[in-house]
Amino acid sequence: MEQYLDFDNLPPVGRKWHEEHEVADLIEEGRRRLSRRGLMGVALAAPFSIFLPRAAEAATNFLYEGAGSYGVGVANVLTTELNSLANSSANVLSTLGAALQNTNARLYADFEYVAGGTSSPVAGAFIEVWQLLSVDGGTNYEDGSATVAPGRAADFTIKIRAGTSITPRAGSSKVPMPPAFWKGIARNQTGVTLAASSNLIRYALYTVQF
Repeated sequence: MEQYLDFDNLPPVGRKWHEEHEVADLIEEGRRRLSRRGLMGVALAAPFSIFLPRAAEAATNFLYEGAGSYGVGVANVLTTELNSLANSSANVLSTLGAALQNTNARLYADFEYVAGGTSSPVAGAFIEVWQLLSVDGGTNYEDGSATVAPGRAADFTIKIRAGTSITPRAGSSKVPMPPAFWKGIARNQTGVTLAASSNLIRYALYTVQF
């Protein structure tokens, strides 16, 4: 189906006042040029589009909220729950951590695992961490316990370097945070049992703003 360019009956552009006048000037100039070439009312192949310039917009940078620091400082997720935690790929996990709440509505967190003593992690070692959610204000949480692995994949993993008699310290960055209540639980897949005491998984919160 053919479409005809009719500069005198274009639909309203519906932009700001000065943009409408700029568009009108462009249309009038186009009408004059086509008129000089004897092309007013000629058939145009469908589809037909007019591309209009947009006003220049200032660039906006997305920035971390802190000036060289986290929005909310370090807090523990799991501590004694990790003591002597055996290696497992099945239903042996830490006990549940305490309930945590994202009261500051931060979007992301950087997590860190700090070993409580020396161990000898194998190649490809890692620790899985779940953030078990509560959607009813902290009354009930997703399935997961020291003897029952959650039914979904871990929210993130912390990769641990291999070594002999080392004290690992490793992290996972920009982990999306739940909006409300959650509890942490972890599964050890380092190939060895974790230290008997002083282990930590902790986090610091931040967001992005513009």
